[in-house]
Amino acid sequence: MNRGNVEAQELGVKNFIYLDEISLPAWPEEACPLCGDAMPVNVQYAHGAEFSKR
Repeated sequence: MNRGNVEAQELGVKNFIYLDEISLPAWPEEACPLCGDAMPVNVQYAHGAEFSKR
C-alpha cells in the first residue's frame, strides 16, 4: 500500500511495487477542518500526543 504518494526515487530503491495507492488528505494546522470542528486528537497513534502537548 502506497499511502504517501512516494515513488522509488524517494525511497532510494530501483523499484517500488505496491498493490494499491490511497491519497490521504493533509492540511496545515491552521486550516485543518477537524481542528475547526474541535474533534478530539487520538494521542495513542502517530503524532497525536506530540500535537496535544502544543
